[in-house]
Amino acid sequence: MEVIATTKQSRKHSPFCLTNISVLTHFTRNGVPQLLLPMWADCFDFAMRAEYRKIGVYGNRKAHPWIDGDELATAFKRVLGDGEEAKMIRENARKLGEEKRKKPGRECAAREIARLATY
Repeated sequence: MEVIATTKQSRKHSPFCLTNISVLTHFTRNGVPQLLLPMWADCFDFAMRAEYRKIGVYGNRKAHPWIDGDELATAFKRVLGDGEEAKMIRENARKLGEEKRKKPGRECAAREIARLATY
């Protein structure tokens, strides 16, 4: 699993500290667990859903919309560690990825639009 994050050390607890993020999350379709750092709007809902589905971790729940280094480190451990929770998250993400690849979303959407257009 590739996770790359570069940060600027200018301001602690600032949403602007992670200005050079290369990769923090991947699409669920790929079966990769999520580490979410929501900062606005519907992103908070995505983070809650990932935790509910047990496919990822809400990485800045206490500090949102900012980022706390200790909280972020704990989130990384929850996803990448050797514990039971990390193993479960990775397995759930893998299973969901397999399920999603069986039914590509754009194809399902196109079929549904075509079906509705026939009425």
